[in-house]
Amino acid sequence: MLTPILNELSFDLLLLTEGPLLIRDGRFMKKKNQQTERDSSDIPDSIFVSRNTKADAEQHVRNRTAHQLDFYVPGSSLRGVLRSRAEYICRQLAAEQRPICCNIFDTDKESATLFCGRHFELLGENDENPRQIPARDIYAASCAVCKIFGSTAMAGRLRIADSEPMRVKQTVIRDHVAIDRFTGGAREGALFQDLCLKEGHQLQMRVRIINFEIWQLGLLAYVLRDMEQGRVPLGGGVSKGYGSVNASIWNLRVRYASRPSQNSLLGIAELEPELAERYGCLTGLENPDIAALRWVPDTGVAERVYGVTYKPEQENESVITSPIWQACAKTWNAAHPHANTGIPHLKTLQELR
Repeated sequence: MLTPILNELSFDLLLLTEGPLLIRDGRFMKKKNQQTERDSSDIPDSIFVSRNTKADAEQHVRNRTAHQLDFYVPGSSLRGVLRSRAEYICRQLAAEQRPICCNIFDTDKESATLFCGRHFELLGENDENPRQIPARDIYAASCAVCKIFGSTAMAGRLRIADSEPMRVKQTVIRDHVAIDRFTGGAREGALFQDLCLKEGHQLQMRVRIINFEIWQLGLLAYVLRDMEQGRVPLGGGVSKGYGSVNASIWNLRVRYASRPSQNSLLGIAELEPELAERYGCLTGLENPDIAALRWVPDTGVAERVYGVTYKPEQENESVITSPIWQACAKTWNAAHPHANTGIPHLKTLQELR
């Protein structure tokens, strides 16, 4: 949407595992038709992702020193979880006839929930210059979730860094057996194993959302609230009891490239009104007052380098009790389709042509 960063909200998301956690390393995943019988020297079918080489990882697993591997959580894994929850929230709020969120698995050309990336690919096929659809048109016609997380047609607003390597106390290997769908019993020779992390591990991930609109922070607030309450599992094997995590937010900051003319939390629509009109940003929504949010300038950051930075007076508040998340959630409530004006419902290809 924009190359210069005019505003940015950032925070550290601290995750505490409350059960086994498995984010599979693609280098060790076996094909479905591959032989599953193993001897005692074999490694598990699924291993938690690490930054070690494949040979090092195999050696540590065989030596029963897997806890010494540099396990980490990729930013893309958390990004997918957050997007999935945001889609769920949008589908619950919007009527079926007026969707505000696409479906990444929808391939029906006549459907209003056709994935935004595929949507613009098909829309461009009838143009003389298929790849020259203006960025402002893509953003304006994208669904509420794709405006935050992006699609194959447009980069998103959200940036999530990989976690630092975790200090792992202990790993555990869990045995499973595949089910024969015909008999309903165990399938012969279909034993498989997962090497996962036990409960009680902490990991920290840096999250940034740049050039945001206020309603986007409101939708993110609902997603983070659900994570904070343990409703959003992370990783694979959820149906087997994996992935239970509890989240908390630390080091919340809001930055502007230059000091805002208003003492309010401002989105891109308020910072650049002309740009907002071209990109179809929502306007006319109430902007939370910085002072009312109990936010103060962060004097520890050089203004000449980073512009102006604000931080909350009370650090590390819960999403439920934090004034900024509460205020942004109210803006989202005013913006979603139950209101008379706000986020537009999606249009089919036929309506856009």
